[in-house]
Amino acid sequence: MRSILLPLLIIFGACSSHASREALLISAGTELELIEPSRLNRTVSTTHEVQIFHDEREFSFLGQLEIDSEKILLVGLAPTYTRLFTLKFEKGEVFFEATAPIPLPFDPRHILADLQLALWPLPVLQEQLHIREDEGRVVFNQEATPVIQISYPGDQGEEFEFVHLERGYRIRVRNLVKEG
Repeated sequence: MRSILLPLLIIFGACSSHASREALLISAGTELELIEPSRLNRTVSTTHEVQIFHDEREFSFLGQLEIDSEKILLVGLAPTYTRLFTLKFEKGEVFFEATAPIPLPFDPRHILADLQLALWPLPVLQEQLHIREDEGRVVFNQEATPVIQISYPGDQGEEFEFVHLERGYRIRVRNLVKEG
């Protein structure tokens, strides 16, 4: 991705893409190389409601998230449980497939980065980023300006809200079912 702001709306049609591991530009001048799933140090299996807000638009879906030491797998589902997309990170490779047009204000690989910023242990994230944790997490850019804020209204990881101050989007995640 380039250092310019993303277009207001990117439409992903019925398509698939496969990308090798590379650093993602999470804000102007700030990159994050996706972190191996094993660095989470636990497995996750959840069903959750995801709401993405951007420019007075809202995109909601149900998500089935599976994380183990080998992979991150997120399957987005419509309220009718029809599969909207599959997003997988395994062995340093990102795979994305959409079965219907999906209005996202960012590259879908950023969903993986956003999940890692919200869920991975702080010391692991601090290997790449200037990030502070108080009542939530704040990611700073090279100029020490906050660019991402993450708050946890309940138990950390059970529910969180992710606000990208530079790109102007907000993601709210609420777990519906926790397994394992």
